Order: sequence, then C-alpha cells, then structure tokens
Amino acid sequence: MKKKLLFVLSAIMLACSGDKDTIKPEVKPLMEAVYASGFVVSGQEYQLFSQVDGNLIQILVKEGEEVKKGQPLL
Repeated sequence: MKKKLLFVLSAIMLACSGDKDTIKPEVKPLMEAVYASGFVVSGQEYQLFSQVDGNLIQILVKEGEEVKKGQPLL
C-alpha cells in the first residue's frame, strides 16, 4: 500500500514540475474578411406599401416610367 501511495505521489510531483508550454504575444498585421449578403439598389428606388387590403384592378404606369407627385400609380 505504501509503495502505491509513494508511486502516486512521485507521479504527481514529476507531472507538476515539468516545463510548461508558454505563449508569448506577437505583433502581426491584422487581416479580416467580412462576408455579407444583400441587394444593390438605386438611390432613386422607393418601395410602396398599401394602407388597406384589396385587389389591383389596373396598373396605370409601367416599370421605369417617370411619375409626378400625386399621380395615381395603381
């Protein structure tokens, strides 16, 4: 029993007394990549939303056509 205890204590002492791996800080250039998804839209593009539910009966302007303020679109 004493031999086992002596062996365990010796193993613990040897394990704790070994050289430790150390890490030192390094100065390196910072490189970072950013990935994203999205949409590219014109600065002149607007999204319209209806204030009420319903069905469209007639579209009064075509896509890309210029409109004036107050002009009905649908």
